[in-house]
Amino acid sequence: MIIIFSNSLDVTADYVCARLKSDCVAYVRLNTDELTQEIELLYKNHDFSLCIERQILNPSQVSSVWYRRPQSLKLKSEQVIDKWNEAHTVSEWNASIEGFLSHISSNLWINHPSNNALALSKLEQLNRASKLGLTTPRTIVTQSFDQVFEFWKECNEKLIVKPISHGYIERENPEEDTLIFTNEVTLNHLKENKQILALCPTLFQEKIEKIYDIRVYQTCEVKKL
Repeated sequence: MIIIFSNSLDVTADYVCARLKSDCVAYVRLNTDELTQEIELLYKNHDFSLCIERQILNPSQVSSVWYRRPQSLKLKSEQVIDKWNEAHTVSEWNASIEGFLSHISSNLWINHPSNNALALSKLEQLNRASKLGLTTPRTIVTQSFDQVFEFWKECNEKLIVKPISHGYIERENPEEDTLIFTNEVTLNHLKENKQILALCPTLFQEKIEKIYDIRVYQTCEVKKL
């Protein structure tokens, strides 16, 4: 049995589910924005089960998990008393679902949330790539103007700056949301933003002139049950 974790508006998951159905592959789709209205969890005597659409699912029955594009859990409007109780109830739901998922081997996931977290860490990825023998750009993360200035000179005055995290800034008006991209840095940029630089750690790298780039995707074979 394949579990697909996504949301109700994910058209890519719609397509995959249609293909699985046409190929007679057993799957369960769990849309996290509707999950609290669709499932019932039971943990008793060290056994975990999940009931959805009158179907009972145990962790031992799961052959793989596709962690596609889940959203935050939501409650039914009639279940919401106030924001504090809502937050606690959602937290209890999250803990219960995570408990069920923790009984499924991480080897069966695409991709396990903890692996996703590591993959999102630029600094961990840089260290891992270096240990594996890959050549990586010279990098510095600092709040110090002096450190960046010296690094700028070490990199022959060719430097870029990028977010350490996702670089997406949400604002009160969604139309004003900001997405921070990788940008080249000049000495004037550094001088003009000297005070801002001190506010938080910032990631700088030597600028590498790109000839081409390669993106590698992991694939897996899905067998009919």
